[in-house]
Amino acid sequence: MEWKGADYERGQAQGFWREFFVCFGIGGKSAVLYEHQVKKLGGAKGYIDSFIPGKLIVEAKSSGKNLNSAFDQASEYALALTEAERPRYVIVSDFQRFVLTDLSKDKVTEITLGSLASNAEKFRFLMEDAPEEIAEEREADRAAAYRVSKLHKMLLDGGLSGEALDVFLTRLLFLFFADDTGLLNVNGSFHRLLKKTPTSVLYGTLSLLFRTLDQDPAKGERPAALDEDIARFPYINGALFKKPGDFPVFDEKTRNLLVECSSLDWSTISPAIFGAMFQGILEGEFKTEGDEPVSRQATRREMGAHYTSERNIMRVIRPLFLDELRAEFEAAKGDATALKTLYDHLPTITFLDPACGCGSFLVVAYRELRRLELDIIDTMLHDKDLSKVDVGAFIRVRVNQMHGIELFDSPAQIAKVALWITDHQMSMEAAARFGSSRRSLPLAVSPTIKVGNALRVPWEEVIPATFCDYVIGNPPFRGKQYQTDEQKADLDIVFGKGKHELIKGRGVLDFVTAWFVKAAQYIEKSSSTARELDLFATDASAWGSRGNEAMIDIDAGWQNWKPTRVGLVSTNSIVQGEQVSILWDWMLAQGMQITFAHRTFSWANEGKGNAAVHCVIIGFSSEAAETKRLYFYPDLKGEPVETNPSNISPYLVDAPNVVAVGRTTPLSPVPGLRFGSMANDGGHLVLNAAERAAAIAADATLESLIRPFVGAQEMLNGDERYALWLADSTPEQRNRPLVVERVREVRTYREKSKRDTTRKLAATPFLFGEIRQPKTPYLMIPRVSSERRQIIPIAYCEPEIVASEQVFTLPDATLAHFGVLTSTMHNAWVRTVAGRLKSDYRYSAGLVFNTFPWIDLDDDLATIETTAQAVLDARALYPDSTLATLYDPNLMPAELVKAHAALDRAVDKHYGYKAEQSDIARVSFLFERYAALIATAAANAHDAAE
Repeated sequence: MEWKGADYERGQAQGFWREFFVCFGIGGKSAVLYEHQVKKLGGAKGYIDSFIPGKLIVEAKSSGKNLNSAFDQASEYALALTEAERPRYVIVSDFQRFVLTDLSKDKVTEITLGSLASNAEKFRFLMEDAPEEIAEEREADRAAAYRVSKLHKMLLDGGLSGEALDVFLTRLLFLFFADDTGLLNVNGSFHRLLKKTPTSVLYGTLSLLFRTLDQDPAKGERPAALDEDIARFPYINGALFKKPGDFPVFDEKTRNLLVECSSLDWSTISPAIFGAMFQGILEGEFKTEGDEPVSRQATRREMGAHYTSERNIMRVIRPLFLDELRAEFEAAKGDATALKTLYDHLPTITFLDPACGCGSFLVVAYRELRRLELDIIDTMLHDKDLSKVDVGAFIRVRVNQMHGIELFDSPAQIAKVALWITDHQMSMEAAARFGSSRRSLPLAVSPTIKVGNALRVPWEEVIPATFCDYVIGNPPFRGKQYQTDEQKADLDIVFGKGKHELIKGRGVLDFVTAWFVKAAQYIEKSSSTARELDLFATDASAWGSRGNEAMIDIDAGWQNWKPTRVGLVSTNSIVQGEQVSILWDWMLAQGMQITFAHRTFSWANEGKGNAAVHCVIIGFSSEAAETKRLYFYPDLKGEPVETNPSNISPYLVDAPNVVAVGRTTPLSPVPGLRFGSMANDGGHLVLNAAERAAAIAADATLESLIRPFVGAQEMLNGDERYALWLADSTPEQRNRPLVVERVREVRTYREKSKRDTTRKLAATPFLFGEIRQPKTPYLMIPRVSSERRQIIPIAYCEPEIVASEQVFTLPDATLAHFGVLTSTMHNAWVRTVAGRLKSDYRYSAGLVFNTFPWIDLDDDLATIETTAQAVLDARALYPDSTLATLYDPNLMPAELVKAHAALDRAVDKHYGYKAEQSDIARVSFLFERYAALIATAAANAHDAAE
């Protein structure tokens, strides 16, 4: 063993530790500093043997020396460091013994030289450098959430509730985190204070601590006789501990749980997850039954709010601003002037999240901005001796560049805390990278998080639009049928009512669309304010400040200014169905352009109960993007594929900015689609299979009057249902006993109705309430079809089959009509334009069928007719299989797959379509055709009017 005989301090220390660190991947020009000079509290100089800022101090002594005194020396060095540099771990050694101390947990491990290799796992922390780009929820996060949820319940049981409980728990969580990351002078200070404080005096100790944390010793605000255990805590500032707070009644169980929570490793918690986790706790997402946490609905969830995973946040901020800034950085690396320009720009960038919750979007955006700044500083100082540079002076990005609006006070407070924590994490990252950093305490500046309703609060009050670069977030989404009265009132404020209504037909819009409208108005406000100023004022005071620096280089004029850009998460319903024409017609009229978008993907979040929704991400502004970025998901739960379209339409495809507007008649010369017939009979004209059989057995003359009655369920799944169809019956036929009895029940049902139109139908009780039955063979299309199907099943029916109101009918349809409607081309249109019932496709006449751009039906359509018949023939090979089975993507017979492929080729050929076989490409093609047909129709209407 090479180091077995080593027994003196400096002679061999550096050589040993260099080789030791190499074992954990730390070597060469790493962040390990040797003989690092510090100025101790008394003013004397000291030298740390080995030092990894923010992580580790090593003190080596000669063999036989007292290692306790070595630890005291290391502790003294730690106190002399900035909070960002303070380590969590200390190793003291005489080369034969190694004592590892985790300061945050008061955990001490002693290892001999001979057992060093077998205990290598104890030093694994050395390998954990920078955090991963995407931090997903980990076991540590779940464990912390569970324990704090228990603490929350216990505090509630102890008499603390409402805002007092929220404030108290917020302060505790800040201290838990600060205690493990060097913010409290010595790691583990709060944990040790809790451990040594008896239950009987815990109230007084915490009350004194909280007051002390808001007292600045430099201004003489702390009493001289302050207890030493309290006095060592630093001044926090930031108003976090300013207000006097209420405390619960502490008992032994509460105290023990406090100590248990403080013993967790809070340094590993991601603030992005931390915020969502704590939000779930406050709103009851976590409750405990026995020893296990269980999930339940929470207030914000009920309001349509969904927590956002860091992965999804990155999907917003990368195309919105981060990739662009990173590209500028790469391009500027060899150009000192360009690099300085970018460096100066970062502190001026501002953000607003108008539905910020616990601040996850702001946290991740701020972290990435800080990391980019560190990379720029690294490049600027690459040839400098960092031991002689105060890197902290170069760090200028600050949390006051972040702004938010949040409905509830507790999440708003946590958003501030999470940003402060992130700021400190980035300072630690800087210290580990450069050896020095900016001090985190006292908290010098604060983010602006306004508590209020974002649909009622003017966003300009939070940050003027002209000074806001980016609006980001994940606003709550809620369909019209689930909106509360308060939410409907919010929408009235945004959209207006009656003759003052901003958008006609807005009653069908999702709750989230209000944020899109307010963001568009905010963008217009930024542009109009800028236009009013004409050119940048020569007096800088006319602009105020933006972030931490002057808003912009005045001499640069307008060339550097850009209107606010927006990136929002939304339910995918706003790019489907009737909402598209209602919302996006208005958005386009305001000059909004989609700059990037993620097509539908499956939601994932940091909350305990993942939201089961399909989402999109939409970036927009009043200024066109030089390169548009559109992401689609071959696997909705997987990673996206990026494309660069010439334009992104409101349907999130490469197509012109036109929307399909519902029509009363088809755009193309085809038969009209109509609903099936509605009985409105109280169920008395409808029979099941057994009732039909019994009726015919009793009276054979009824067989011609009892017809198959088919809706979507019967058509797709083969269920049997029948109707007493008397539309063409004679009085003699209607006089049969069963008919008389059932017709009498229909009359009674209709006469008792509260609806005048239904009561009028009592005059003809033997007829369906609404009769739209074709008299010739027709196509039957279900009004709702599963999203799992690539093709909506369509059936050819004889007029004897009565179609219910749950299907559409297309009378006088040809094989060519059947072929086109069953093709992938038409189904791609349906998937894009149709609305949804839950996640299933909701076919419609006005919005889907009537807007569909058909081929020229005057062409020779023999190929389409032949291949359409082949589809029907392939179905006929399986007479015992239902359409639902035949069109199940996992069960579809090979013959039917082949027949549909041939049909698609025939339809594509008639359209002249030669692009790739994807919905995105097909819909782009169809919208080009749709735009041309609309233009032709408008021109013809104009000519006719003249």
